[in-house]
Amino acid sequence: MLLSKPVCESLPYVYLMAGFGVIAFSDGLVWTGGVVLFVAGSVIWVMRSCFRRTNKDWQVQRDWVILDDLYELAPFAYLLTAILAKKLLEPSLLLDVAAFVLAVCGLLILYLRSKHRRCDASLSKVVDS
Repeated sequence: MLLSKPVCESLPYVYLMAGFGVIAFSDGLVWTGGVVLFVAGSVIWVMRSCFRRTNKDWQVQRDWVILDDLYELAPFAYLLTAILAKKLLEPSLLLDVAAFVLAVCGLLILYLRSKHRRCDASLSKVVDS
């Protein structure tokens, strides 16, 4: 059974937010399910983003394909590290600052990537016309 387009398009964001909620507000080992949801949402987001790229020539044939995947997943790793640090480690001012900086860096990278990929799409439409 196929899902409708609005439902299908929102799934990575639902997985990410559900994972964040489970990690942040659960007790015991239930937070590991939240990590699984968060990772699933980030992997789906990265797969869609790479598939929908308009500038496919950025991919030069390399032997280091795994590094490209790690590069794409880096902002999600920053966010997950910030969430888990706040959840699992003893509270301190230094931890709060480090978690905040990691979260801001992750969100900023995601914002800049989505902005640049949108710009690339609009430029390719202008060049093709």
